[in-house]
Amino acid sequence: MIIKRDILLDEDYDLLIDGGDFVIGDCLNQQVALLLLASPGDIRSAPENGVGLPEYLLGEDNDHLNAEIRFQFKKDNLKLRKIKITSTQLTLDADHDS
Repeated sequence: MIIKRDILLDEDYDLLIDGGDFVIGDCLNQQVALLLLASPGDIRSAPENGVGLPEYLLGEDNDHLNAEIRFQFKKDNLKLRKIKITSTQLTLDADHDS
């Protein structure tokens, strides 16, 4: 298992600061969450990145969502081990690709 470290964000997606310093830690869950929530165009330095999960919430196109998650994760060097999409839940098992 590869553990990548980065500057962490708090639950409001602001920089996490402790004692006046940025908090550094395992960024896998944060990377997955940001990639799922961001829509293409949201990330200025990588405008083509982002699944845009909120746009799928009212839709029924789980096949397209599955394909988009797989495509975006691969592009962001994440290995998707398992994905399960139902009408009420999205379950993922991912890791950094070596």
